[in-house]
Amino acid sequence: HEDQSAKEQYYYIFNITSIVLLLISFTTGLYGKEIISLMTEKAYLSSYRILRDMMFAQSFYAMSTIISYGIFFEKKSVYSLIAVSFASITNLLLNLALIPKYGIDAAAATTLIGYLIHLTISYYYSERLYPCNYGIKRIGVISFLMYIISLLFLEKAFLIKTFVWVFVLGLVFYLYRNLLYKLISFIRQLT
Repeated sequence: HEDQSAKEQYYYIFNITSIVLLLISFTTGLYGKEIISLMTEKAYLSSYRILRDMMFAQSFYAMSTIISYGIFFEKKSVYSLIAVSFASITNLLLNLALIPKYGIDAAAATTLIGYLIHLTISYYYSERLYPCNYGIKRIGVISFLMYIISLLFLEKAFLIKTFVWVFVLGLVFYLYRNLLYKLISFIRQLT
């Protein structure tokens, strides 16, 4: 029973962390141009193009850290080594192939791909060793949609982006309403 309770906690930790990070990544990806223009001088404005990929990559890295619990609980760190190695080698090969032609945009995209591979392999091995319902499919679909929407609306007017952002935020809150209720209830118990 304790094991099931722990797995339920991992579900909540993973989903809350993932949603918060994905919303941050989505927001910075969608408003990247505006954020960069507020933070730097014009010479660096073009860096907004890679912000989305770098933010989503860091979100995937954080997710893989949580998902890897099963690997470490079972003391099978070799699987973590496999995930990191395969992701790193893929990233390196893609960098060698794509950076000469596509530059910094390719570097950001290959970093994103590398972290996504790391997450996928970590999840695969962790589930084999310590099965836990993380709700990864729903998080995967939401990640994909947020990424695509932030890509498609990157160059749109601020007002259009804001309507899209409010819609996506509302959709995520609706999809995770039960999780939000439990989180609010938990916070109230602490006070």
